[in-house]
Amino acid sequence: MYMKFIYKIYSPNSNNIYVGKCGNELNARLCQHRYYFQQFIKKLDNRFYSSSWVFIDGEAKIEQIETCEDSNSSNRESYWIHQLRKEGYNVVNERDGIVNKQKMQERWIKYYYENKEKKIETAKNYYRNNKEKCKAYQKEYYQKKKAKNGLPIGQLTNSPEC
Repeated sequence: MYMKFIYKIYSPNSNNIYVGKCGNELNARLCQHRYYFQQFIKKLDNRFYSSSWVFIDGEAKIEQIETCEDSNSSNRESYWIHQLRKEGYNVVNERDGIVNKQKMQERWIKYYYENKEKKIETAKNYYRNNKEKCKAYQKEYYQKKKAKNGLPIGQLTNSPEC
């Protein structure tokens, strides 16, 4: 039986709370959230995670709310998000804890098409600046693929020369 922790991240400086779940140490999870926030602030990542609203307020702390079985953790996380909202806290979670695969896919598709040109340009620039590395990777990839399919390493089948 695998257990999960339901936790809240909060700042003593505000009413903002983020509710989450994890299977590892709470302090390690807090460090991950802080890292995501710092990457956004330093403009190294353009994603703004909802937990960042707590870090904007300054010092952040993490507290375990509950321990539950992994199979029930999404429902328990959702319960605490709604419960803390009822109690008057500003719960900053974008989702209610239950992952809806269709909604996630729709958000990803929207994100992809909104950022498509930028992603393509980034990929082209990376290739231009790392041509030899990319070619070596492609060559290795095709060799592994051929070996997996049982073809001799030197034999090419419908694949371009690298």
